[in-house]
Amino acid sequence: MALISIASAHGSPGATTLAVALAHRLAGHTARPALLLDADPDGGTIAARHGLEGSPSMTALAGAARQGIDPGEVLRFATEMPSGVPVLTAHPAADQAHAALRAAAAPISTAVAHLASHDTVADLGRLRPGSPARPFLVTSSCLVLVARPVVEQLVALADRVASVRDAVALRLVLVGDAPYSAAEVRRVLGIDDVTVIADDPRAVVADPAAARYRRRRSRWATGVDAVAATLAGDLTSDTDHDLEPLDPAVEALARATALVGDGR
Repeated sequence: MALISIASAHGSPGATTLAVALAHRLAGHTARPALLLDADPDGGTIAARHGLEGSPSMTALAGAARQGIDPGEVLRFATEMPSGVPVLTAHPAADQAHAALRAAAAPISTAVAHLASHDTVADLGRLRPGSPARPFLVTSSCLVLVARPVVEQLVALADRVASVRDAVALRLVLVGDAPYSAAEVRRVLGIDDVTVIADDPRAVVADPAAARYRRRRSRWATGVDAVAATLAGDLTSDTDHDLEPLDPAVEALARATALVGDGR
């Protein structure tokens, strides 16, 4: 199945919230379950935000995957959200999350991209130069960048777009439509696929797995559903996306480029 990565460049525009929501909404358009993966090097927040107990599963998975792991083994490390969506949680401490990704981001990203039963939505956090989550871009079907249309976030985003444009297909989700419109951002950044979702703090704090979220058709929820439908359409049209497994030499190269920055 497919790996979809979600990231931001600056500030907190809501990338994690969007990743959680998409993991719950994709199945309605693909008829396949989704796995949520927290690969934020700054430390995981999904477990705390959604009251999940237990040890961080990305830490355990990284320990098992250092030399590679069969895709069929990945779900064994996941825990379930109250909704039933499986999630690989990250350690809340940045140094621990960083260490797990440095050790095994390449084999983990390869494994989740080859899951036979699930699509995977991965939250990569802020896509900084040298991010240890960068190997996820190698096997992603798409990178969804999230930003508010304000100058400080768009300037940072322009730099990140330049660094990843040749590595992965890009989509941009803008949270809000002011002061810059989607058309203006599209023209300046050169990204054709730009979607605007509402800036609705009340909707964002609702648990996407809860009944109240499913009942409350806010503009934000409608926008997220549109993003999910578009991504599902991409996955359906890309039926030949099945990836050849990365050989050890390529995995080593992916790890090395993550340590030196943008790999350019």
